[in-house]
Amino acid sequence: TGVANLVHLMRTDKHRALILGTEELAIGAEIRAQTKPSEVFLSAADVANPPMVWGARPIFMGFGGWMPNFGVTPEAAQARERTIRTILSGGPDALEACRRSGISYVYVGPSERGSSWRANEAAIARRFPLWRGWGDVRIYRVPQ
Repeated sequence: TGVANLVHLMRTDKHRALILGTEELAIGAEIRAQTKPSEVFLSAADVANPPMVWGARPIFMGFGGWMPNFGVTPEAAQARERTIRTILSGGPDALEACRRSGISYVYVGPSERGSSWRANEAAIARRFPLWRGWGDVRIYRVPQ
């Protein structure tokens, strides 16, 4: 079935999917130009986000459906999801959770603010300095 899927995907004249828009490509390019390759970004656990896809930077957790492919147990994936929720809540444990997890930047965009993650951006902004912002995306630097 893998070959059939690849042939299907190759038919870009019939099947199109936008992974990142123009603004997200600019965000990714800025990330790649201005951050170190080893710096980890926290973002929503989506299949595509600028820090990973275009910024070429590691993210704390990718799409949950892919975790078993990388040998991540369901328990470990759930623990990472709890860490993401702790950080995106902006609560008193957010900074320590970032430091313990090796996270350098917190990415807040539409997915992080959405119903799944419910980022409390006001609280995040009180705990972390703003690194960059574009439209409805903000990236906060984790103080060392």
